[in-house]
Amino acid sequence: MTRKIFFEVLLIVFTAILLAFTVNQLRPDGLELFSAKNTDIALKQITPGEISITEAIKHFHTGSALFVDARSTPDFNVGHIHGAINLTNADMDEWIDGFLADTSPDTLIIAYCDGPHCPLGQNLSEQLRLLGYTRAYYMKNGWSQWKRQDMPMGSID
Repeated sequence: MTRKIFFEVLLIVFTAILLAFTVNQLRPDGLELFSAKNTDIALKQITPGEISITEAIKHFHTGSALFVDARSTPDFNVGHIHGAINLTNADMDEWIDGFLADTSPDTLIIAYCDGPHCPLGQNLSEQLRLLGYTRAYYMKNGWSQWKRQDMPMGSID
């Protein structure tokens, strides 16, 4: 009887640990429990779709990503990541057909906005993922982080 109880407790503990790891992995703000060895692994571990400024800078320098500014057009015109395009959620009906026609679904896309609580970049990356762009990520507080790193900027003004 004691042995049976022991195994049942062990099974419950194992199940709870497995469930905790699974939930942590699925949460957008889950803890990073295992360090990444390379860029592709780093992209897969930050889920669902957040990319660090360090990884974004690496992709900028290699030219391996399309940067997408999700902020308003006036904000984009004042300043943006050099080479970024402006795709606002509000104007999606205007740009979506051309974007789908001109952009391969396997393109690495890094969307961003400004401010630690700005949801525009994340929302845009999620919409692009739903459209088949499985490599669409967002950089939280991207514009401010980019400027702090003294990275190349563009402007229309």
